[in-house]
Amino acid sequence: MLLALVAATLPVLLGLALAMAPGLRTAASGPWHRLVLALATAVVLLLMLPGAVQAAGWSALGVFAAAFAVPLATERLRGHGHGAGHGHVHPHDHGPGGGAAGGDGGEETHAMDMELGFAGLLLHQAVEGAELGTIFAVGGRGTAVALVLALHTVPLVAAVLHGCVLRLGVRGGLVRGLALVLATASGVLVGGLAGAHLDGVEPWVIAAVGGLLLHTLWHSWAAGR
Repeated sequence: MLLALVAATLPVLLGLALAMAPGLRTAASGPWHRLVLALATAVVLLLMLPGAVQAAGWSALGVFAAAFAVPLATERLRGHGHGAGHGHVHPHDHGPGGGAAGGDGGEETHAMDMELGFAGLLLHQAVEGAELGTIFAVGGRGTAVALVLALHTVPLVAAVLHGCVLRLGVRGGLVRGLALVLATASGVLVGGLAGAHLDGVEPWVIAAVGGLLLHTLWHSWAAGR
């Protein structure tokens, strides 16, 4: 169980460290920012979505699309979508205290995007931890699976936590990072005890989380232009 905990939480800590890196921590645009977003977007579209479809069938694509589209529709209904005249808050629109010079609409939308992305990532980490906990508990190829999961966990965590650092500061980013570590560790413990009962649920959760994360990343791309 200890090995599973280390294997699951280490990528989260690496993603947190990347989000705190001096070259990325204060940058809302630039090459490092775009690289992290590109890697995270690739993880969602090339790993999470195909994996969910392979495990649950094409219905998972509908769940993914709904998770992406529902928050966007909600924004538009509230008058804060792209066509509502408010727009997204760009890096140069923020004052020294982090407030938006472009009005409360863009700031509120940006905050909701960040919270949705973080909530989705929390759920993703709990599911991923449960997967690793189950594999290690039954004596499967845990090391190989842990390496594959780490390769997609690090950029996802870095991208989402980077947004948290920009909005909430270093302390806020650290708190969010520790929450992700705790969610991952909790998932490992649950997976080690009752992982066999989670197999049928996991693809649907991954599909929904992937849609939420893509929605957040899409707004991050727009804000960084």
